Amino acid sequence: MKHISLEKVPEKELYPGFIARIIHTKLQSISYIKCLEGAVLPAHKHAEEQVLNLIEGEMDVTVEGETVRCKAGDVVHIPSNALHTVTAITECLAIDLFAPQRIAYLDYGACTFEK
Repeated sequence: MKHISLEKVPEKELYPGFIARIIHTKLQSISYIKCLEGAVLPAHKHAEEQVLNLIEGEMDVTVEGETVRCKAGDVVHIPSNALHTVTAITECLAIDLFAPQRIAYLDYGACTFEK
């Protein structure tokens, strides 16, 4: 078993207003993200499947042109290669799961539980 305090995982600002702590396992990446009020994640897509879990706050999530207003407790599935964007209505805390590992995040000083 491996264990680490999330506070010891370095923060990385992925985009302006989106600050993450990222952990990788052999098969997935987990991103704990603080989103500042009004921050906008530009439209993008990636090969990895994503599940967004909103823990605190309110945000608009648009996937392939369909927008939903999410509140704490909501979960959004973002399929592989689906164009998506996020707008933080309030300050938010979210947990994103990516499978397989989010390749673009591997060099972000994240904690790795691969071995």
